[in-house]
Amino acid sequence: MQLQNVPIEAISKFNALGDIVPLKIRLEDDNHQLITASINEIVYAVENNFAGVKTFDYCCKAVIGGREQLLELRYHVANHKWIIRRVLY
Repeated sequence: MQLQNVPIEAISKFNALGDIVPLKIRLEDDNHQLITASINEIVYAVENNFAGVKTFDYCCKAVIGGREQLLELRYHVANHKWIIRRVLY
């Protein structure tokens, strides 16, 4: 399964400071089956602003298909969409 720039569904929470914290993600695999994964750990979170497009990037550890994987998630503030930007390993 190629996981790069894949749109996903996400459940997230906001802490008392207004920071977004992703908790769970759901995506569709190549066979159109839904896969749900819990975020085990957030390694880092960075706010970006590329050409006026504000995003938040998260490096997260999640278990997908029985394997723990390091994912980079991106949240687009303007359109409220989440994507898996890439799998780091």
